[in-house]
Amino acid sequence: MKSLIAGLLLSVPVLAQAYTWTDTDPSTPILVNTTTPYQYTFSLLDQGFTVGTDIISNYNVSIHLFDNSHSSWFDFNTAVLDQPGLVGDDLSVFWSDGSLGGSSYQGQVKLNQTGTLDVSVFSLAGSFFIDSASLTATGTKKSSNVPEPTSIALLAAGLLGIAVMRRKNA
Repeated sequence: MKSLIAGLLLSVPVLAQAYTWTDTDPSTPILVNTTTPYQYTFSLLDQGFTVGTDIISNYNVSIHLFDNSHSSWFDFNTAVLDQPGLVGDDLSVFWSDGSLGGSSYQGQVKLNQTGTLDVSVFSLAGSFFIDSASLTATGTKKSSNVPEPTSIALLAAGLLGIAVMRRKNA
């Protein structure tokens, strides 16, 4: 009986695989100042993510900032990344180059529910450019090669018949 169960478990193909989805904002570089924030909606739907089937277990937003117009050592910029939830927001104080990044539990939930994530970058001081903005998510992509129930039932019946024959002959 143990060999029958092992045979059934080995005969069912793996139906999920590890996967990485990536989306970048093609409109960068973008100027950000205290009156004009940067807002973007990352979408994994065009990258093969299927809502309700695939599962995102982790993600990271990565934003690169730069300012080549600084005039003195005290001419610094302060940028804030805002994404869903309170945890995961980021603050960067920089002179010529900086970066923002992170993730949040609420952002992960939103990505799993809709396949999209809204982020904003605000300037608290100074003006700067967003050189690049990207979202990388990892998780499980369900395979579309799901065996038909009839095929599994026929395989199980055949293995059960072999087990019965072995038991009779023993």
